[in-house]
Amino acid sequence: MTKTITKRLFVIATMLVVFLGGAFFLLQRAKSSEVRPLHTSLNDAVPFSLGNWQGEDQKLDEEITKTVGARHAISRVYTDDSGRAISLHIGDWDSLEHPTLPHPPAICYPATGAKIIGRETIHVGDDQAKAEVLIVQNAKGVESLVLYWYCWDDQVCTTRWEACMTRLKQIGSREWPPVVKVMMDTPSVPNRSEALAVLRQFAGEIRNRTIDL
Repeated sequence: MTKTITKRLFVIATMLVVFLGGAFFLLQRAKSSEVRPLHTSLNDAVPFSLGNWQGEDQKLDEEITKTVGARHAISRVYTDDSGRAISLHIGDWDSLEHPTLPHPPAICYPATGAKIIGRETIHVGDDQAKAEVLIVQNAKGVESLVLYWYCWDDQVCTTRWEACMTRLKQIGSREWPPVVKVMMDTPSVPNRSEALAVLRQFAGEIRNRTIDL
């Protein structure tokens, strides 16, 4: 038993060294690279009218915007004929100083006092891109679903490990794609399954429109 535990710890330690070493090397290599601009502006890629959904811009707090540090960002609430609402946030970053994920929801939501009580990996869009769904409960006990993914061109990821590995593939390129974060949330009413089905369909439309950013 002791040998098995020691072996597992050695494997974990080795993986950690590889991860940190790769990240450090990536940061050094990134200094000689540049991040290209978006092919299409976020406003052009994602219109206010999406099928039976109509969006309305939400004012971004200056302090939050400064902290987030996105190069461009949109924040909207889309509502349909039934009154269901989905908040959509999309941003892109041109910084190469952080090779992993900017502001991951799994960290940011708990930082505001919310609890993550469940999670699920799904696939959205015509290309069946990977997306993560968090079941979040705020301080008042209200439950919502948070769906998100990050992408560099056609490379999609939802974890920091995947992000680091994706960035390592960019080594040697003078021009790197920007990292784009897509996140949306909706109340899990009238029931979680129905809310998730609606959210997945909406997310598929957003994915199809942002795949070539």
